[in-house]
Amino acid sequence: MLTPAMAICPLANGFSVTEESVKQPSMMNNQVAANEYIPGYVRLHKSGDLKGRAEVLNDYLQNCRLCPRECEKDRTQRQTGEC
Repeated sequence: MLTPAMAICPLANGFSVTEESVKQPSMMNNQVAANEYIPGYVRLHKSGDLKGRAEVLNDYLQNCRLCPRECEKDRTQRQTGEC
């Protein structure tokens, strides 16, 4: 089962960071070369993982268990819980 932490942080789900999965920007005079940096959300979108993660997080918000209180309120309907 995918938890919110796993959806947000791929390392929490046992994914490894490889040279292919993360393109490290080069530093030139303390500036990142703009043509080399690819934001994480762009990589996730291109791989198709962003939509799946958004769906998982939306499911969690409909039956909220994000904080330790696990109030199960529907945050998508603006229901408030204890947090």
